[in-house]
Amino acid sequence: MSTAPDQIDVVPDDEQLTRISRDLRFLPADPALARTLSAEQIGDYNSKGFLRPLNLYSHDDIADIRNWFNDLLAETIGAGGNSDSISTAHLKYGRVYDILTDRRIVDLVADLLGPNVEPAVHTSSAKCRETDGRLRGTKMPARP
Repeated sequence: MSTAPDQIDVVPDDEQLTRISRDLRFLPADPALARTLSAEQIGDYNSKGFLRPLNLYSHDDIADIRNWFNDLLAETIGAGGNSDSISTAHLKYGRVYDILTDRRIVDLVADLLGPNVEPAVHTSSAKCRETDGRLRGTKMPARP
């Protein structure tokens, strides 16, 4: 999609990313500001760069989400698309937006990145590994 020189697409390409002034340094989270995560979890994140395990959803909730994505993938493939066609899904599917803005997730992310994380949900992509037409795993590509 073409944009004016001072605008950036919802999913910016590499050229547009070069025009954005970004600070890509790792900034440690401050455990004193955390409202959801423990000081130990913040310390683990600061030293390892990730947290696990995070049991945010029940097994039934995860099964329901996985089934929903399986159905979405089947519908997308049936319409001639593929797993790469499921892009900016939070703008097309309320369920994806609801997952991305769920307080269980947003509060944890706010403890790591600061309180203004909700406006940061501007792009999403569900990368599905297709095996016999079913969703077998997802990965979220990260591009700072």
